[in-house]
Amino acid sequence: MAQAQSSQSTATPTKFKGVPKLEPTFFHSFQDFGLNSGEIADFVSQLSINNIFGRVVGGNPSIIDGLIQANPHLYLMNPTGMVFGANVQLNVGGDFFATTADQICFEEGCFNSVGLNDYNTLLGSPMTLGFLQSQSGGLINAGTLEVLKGKSIHLSGGTVVNLGQIAAPGGIATIAAIPGERRVRLSEPGSLLGVA
Repeated sequence: MAQAQSSQSTATPTKFKGVPKLEPTFFHSFQDFGLNSGEIADFVSQLSINNIFGRVVGGNPSIIDGLIQANPHLYLMNPTGMVFGANVQLNVGGDFFATTADQICFEEGCFNSVGLNDYNTLLGSPMTLGFLQSQSGGLINAGTLEVLKGKSIHLSGGTVVNLGQIAAPGGIATIAAIPGERRVRLSEPGSLLGVA
């Protein structure tokens, strides 16, 4: 199982200096990503990092039954699928996004689940999720996914099954099953997701 640390992943840090309103962002690529019960994925970052993105490129679903830690907003993308087990725990300082989309898109470019990315075009906050397959992978939650007070949790996939609990006290919990090939707009806080 992969530990989410820079030394064990192909990580490309991207910091934008002198550009107003653009957030520093960190990107990870994993061949496989999963956690057994008792394991910890600690996405270590500097306090100046606002977003961490992780993609899984190996073609296997992610089975996550341990602790995920990160200070900023955390986006995990695995088009093959994700399963959150009974022992999953979140310790994320920002919002948490888990998706089986093929792309997380910004104004000028997309963070693709496979292949090369032009990190210089991935500026600011993401705007859409791209589901490019006729049937995207599924997402299953069998545990308790809870974010900090005032933070949000977003789960999206071809199918989404919740057998556990999802909690966002004082924030927003979004669960979206996306049929077929679609682009989903990520809206401002307090708004709903929209299909483009």
